[in-house]
Amino acid sequence: MINITDAEAAYIAGFLDGDGNINVAYSKNRYRARGQFAVNMSIDQVDPRPVLWIHGKVGGKLCRIKDKRGGNRRDRVRWYCGSARCEALLLRLMPYLINKQEKARIALAMRESIKKSRNRPVGGVEYQRRLHLVASSKVYSL
Repeated sequence: MINITDAEAAYIAGFLDGDGNINVAYSKNRYRARGQFAVNMSIDQVDPRPVLWIHGKVGGKLCRIKDKRGGNRRDRVRWYCGSARCEALLLRLMPYLINKQEKARIALAMRESIKKSRNRPVGGVEYQRRLHLVASSKVYSL
């Protein structure tokens, strides 16, 4: 359970709506015949203070992103989390999300599917359902 106030949840949801990403992904690798499904989210900021605050409130991980494109672009700080923490935080933020509410619903449906299978390989209908969730999430990528 994520222990934050309603005001803090609204603040974090605002950052996620504006500068964040909810990722519902499928990746193939040589160790799994059918690949792996995952849910995570991240928020990037040039000013590190908001992401440091979010990290202090809800945990997750931080990393620095060096921008190599040149021009007037600056390095960013990224906060990110995945799996169970992502699910718990999305449930807490859901009432305050506007732009990314549908993508959050898709991510939560994927997490539910992953939990039901207990990370065992899935086949048939459930596998196709997960692929559909990944495809649906791309429609809502802004």
